Amino acid sequence: MDVFEVKRQVLGRPVRVSVLPCGDDFAVTIRGGDAPHVGSVTVARNGEIVSKWVGQGHRDDVVGDGFATGLSQRAGGVVCAVCGIHYDSVTEEQLAEIVAAREELLQVVLERKG
Repeated sequence: MDVFEVKRQVLGRPVRVSVLPCGDDFAVTIRGGDAPHVGSVTVARNGEIVSKWVGQGHRDDVVGDGFATGLSQRAGGVVCAVCGIHYDSVTEEQLAEIVAAREELLQVVLERKG
């Protein structure tokens, strides 16, 4: 299967998830908001984090960890999730909306990987 992408508007800005199937494994990028970047890298297997890096001052792992663990647990294999979503002055309520969008995007990816 080739790379595929899913997209959703979150807090008025696009968030994109690109998925590259690699045999039974997946390389995933999650990016968007006001300034896409590389803020965290999470590697998970069987729903457990096996390796992680987070840029200083970043909270991208909130999304990246959940995506990597969720996909690896439900789809199997190893998942490497690179995440970079930035919104200026995000509130806790808005962060909860971003996390909810992560779950919706993860569900779409699981349906598409098929």
